[in-house]
Amino acid sequence: MQRKIRKIALTVVASLATATMSLAAVAPAQANDAGASPALSVTMERSDDLGDSVYIGDSIAYTITYTNNTSSPITAFPAAGNLTGLLTTESSNCRYANLAAGDTKTCTTARHLITQEDADAGSFTAHTAWKATLDRDGSQIVQDGITVDGEAIAIINESRPDPSFTPTEREDNEAVSLNHAGAYGYYCYRIPALTEAANGWIIAAYDGRPGSCRDSPNPNSIMVRISKDGGKSFEPQKEAIQGHTGTLEEQYGFSDPSLVTDEETGELFLFSTKSYERGLVNSDFGVDPNDRHVLQASVVSSKDNGATWSKPRIITSDITDDPTAWAARFATSGRGIQMKYGEYAGRLVQQYAFWNNGAMSAVSVYSDDHGTTWHAGKPVGTGMDENKVVELSDGTLMLNSRPSAGGKYRKIAYSHDGGQTYGEVTEDTNLPDPANNAGLIRAFPNAAEGSAAAKILLYSSASPEGRKNGLIRISFDDGKTWAKQQLFKSGAMSYSVLAPFDAKAGGGYGLFYEGSALDDMKFTKISLDWLGYLPVTASVDSEVTTGMNTVQVTVSNLGNRDYSNVGITPSVPQGWMAEKVTVSKLAAGESATVTAKVYVPDTAKVGDTAVASFAVNTDLEGIEGSGTLKVIAQESTDGNSGNSNTDSTQDTNSGGTNSNGTSQDTTTGNTAKKNSLSATAAGKNANPLAKTGTSVTTVLAIVMLASLCGAPLVIGQRVRRKK
Repeated sequence: MQRKIRKIALTVVASLATATMSLAAVAPAQANDAGASPALSVTMERSDDLGDSVYIGDSIAYTITYTNNTSSPITAFPAAGNLTGLLTTESSNCRYANLAAGDTKTCTTARHLITQEDADAGSFTAHTAWKATLDRDGSQIVQDGITVDGEAIAIINESRPDPSFTPTEREDNEAVSLNHAGAYGYYCYRIPALTEAANGWIIAAYDGRPGSCRDSPNPNSIMVRISKDGGKSFEPQKEAIQGHTGTLEEQYGFSDPSLVTDEETGELFLFSTKSYERGLVNSDFGVDPNDRHVLQASVVSSKDNGATWSKPRIITSDITDDPTAWAARFATSGRGIQMKYGEYAGRLVQQYAFWNNGAMSAVSVYSDDHGTTWHAGKPVGTGMDENKVVELSDGTLMLNSRPSAGGKYRKIAYSHDGGQTYGEVTEDTNLPDPANNAGLIRAFPNAAEGSAAAKILLYSSASPEGRKNGLIRISFDDGKTWAKQQLFKSGAMSYSVLAPFDAKAGGGYGLFYEGSALDDMKFTKISLDWLGYLPVTASVDSEVTTGMNTVQVTVSNLGNRDYSNVGITPSVPQGWMAEKVTVSKLAAGESATVTAKVYVPDTAKVGDTAVASFAVNTDLEGIEGSGTLKVIAQESTDGNSGNSNTDSTQDTNSGGTNSNGTSQDTTTGNTAKKNSLSATAAGKNANPLAKTGTSVTTVLAIVMLASLCGAPLVIGQRVRRKK
């Protein structure tokens, strides 16, 4: 539903009364007296996107804006109202003390939860009353009797239908709400986490926050919803870890979930904080799991793909190397990783942030025994905050952190020992940060080490201007540069998390984020197609001899759309020649095997390795990658060799999908033989491919992507730009 925002007219009644006002005492709306100049102007807007009619359990959100019209600082003091998050009797409220002369500020905590009583009345109208004061306590009154009322909102006398229960085929970036403020007994929901279980179920986790929308030590619970059909529908939410409400001495809660999947064992891990009476700001030092003044580190696990969860295990002492200097360690929400390459393949890594001698640092927490034990690496940087880690194409870990202490850009550091230590922390000025938790993943987590596919990263966050306008960005070079950005959510948007999905989960990428009014938990799926790139790979597994070779090329469509006339355009070193081939049809998720001819000059020696570049494209120029062909034999002097063909070998300019993986020449109907040669009696200066009319280029492969919008991007050696 399209977001609707209503501007509510300011009504001001000037009064010199010093008595504290009640809502009943506010005079009716009327114009200012002639010549009167209000000290404080107040307006109010609805900031939710629930529409003209709402349901029982909906949370109506408001943004209140106030301006100091005087030449001295004043306090915007909320005197009365029927909204929560408004009055100073609550910890989160809309008082703004010491509002500078001429300055304008906003408050976004005011809201109302629609009740059965509201439904019986048929509508709800927000009422607020304000005064301008010299002090923060509201007693030294400069102006009184400022009232701002909202429009009446119609109420449907039932709970809002939950569309996430109904299996629905949705387009890329067509979001569905997994929960919203007020639903199912919780005041609000925040902090998204997302992963794919080993069996292909999609696991979404988030905070359920009772009583208020506060972080820890609010007695929050961790909720989980599961999709068993690739995100088309979700089962009702369950409490994976339950907090406990009560007095300050009785309460405890769990907040800020992050999910890690062990693909080797199938076990899921859910990290969170556990709090009693203290949170991030005022946690004591120490590692005693029963110390109610220490913010604890908790982990639970599931061995049945998220259906049930273990009891919380407190690992505070395990991951605190210096209890006298480290405090308030918390798992940074979203998702962790399992490493795939090199010495540390199989390692589970979850990022944390913590106070380190009074400064905020990051740290990698890791396990090499499938979650039996957890260890902390060395502290990373200062002025850090919620951070993510991604494994790059060579096995290096890149840490990407939200800045604290006033930073404006993401902070980056690299580890070459699986997260145990990191190098210098630098700012990535290509990634402005609006003080927000972001998502970061490798687009193809199972790509071959060092391949072009392994270098592709996806990043999600809000716009540089603040927590609004959610953006996805893509990198083709391990995060060295970032290509164009794509808007996925206009308006309010805060925390987000990305997760790559394999075929069992329907493919593409999951995106789980906080939408309007912070606590509307939105899930959607996107693809590289939606981002504007051609998600097609090509590969060749063939050794060559001098002379004419026929090699097999497998072209795979990893996207969600069908493509036609996909061209594989090679280029080779001087003296080598190869033909361009085309796949006439390439269905979503399918592969086609085609054959192509590669001519190797007789000047090549056994053991030579030729470096070549290639491009995959449709009707647009694509991005070139690189690869190699190795010479294993030379032709005999009469131009023939043991595995050579004759000139009767047909050209292959289109290929069909072959589900059993064999190479089918669709021009002739004959199966192409790997490494077959054409005994062409060509001279050194002749073109052995001239008879076929094909272009002089090479066929090799790794992963290639073509920009559907023609933006220049770099993979491998060269870039092609749309003409």
